[in-house]
Amino acid sequence: MPANGGEETGAAMKSIFIDCNNQLAPVFARVQRPDDPPVAVNPDPFQSADLPQLLAGYDICLDDHSYMPTDVMARCRGLKHIVFLGTGASSYMDVPALNGIGIEVHTIKGYGDVAVAEHTIALIFACCRDLARMEGAARAEDTLSPRGLAHCQPQEASGKRGQTPRPGRHAPGAP
Repeated sequence: MPANGGEETGAAMKSIFIDCNNQLAPVFARVQRPDDPPVAVNPDPFQSADLPQLLAGYDICLDDHSYMPTDVMARCRGLKHIVFLGTGASSYMDVPALNGIGIEVHTIKGYGDVAVAEHTIALIFACCRDLARMEGAARAEDTLSPRGLAHCQPQEASGKRGQTPRPGRHAPGAP
């Protein structure tokens, strides 16, 4: 059903990509197809207070990383949709509040999943490298140096060299 309550007007919804910087512009140009609806592109930086003027006359806003304060967005009378091109839309806008004033926020399912997975694997590898160093320092009883395990002193915690400490035994005042 059309957004205007059931009447088909035939008018296309106008869209603008509000924060298409120099890094995003070539990517956006590559993915845009000739039969796609037209999307105006704003490459210029702006302040949140400029949003009502920038979005005047547009129904849809593509947003890569710009903050959308609810009080400012309430003055964007014709805007009906924000398409957030990232992860964590709630970090940039109050989604329920915008929905409450008639601006529907859309996110892209799966956006960034591969990048998040790649960063997770990188963090696991980084932890593994550090874990090996810390384990070596513990075996060398280098637990008080900046490169050792200052927070866990196995000999004091267990009372016996080479014995694995019980959790909490290294804490001050632990039995």
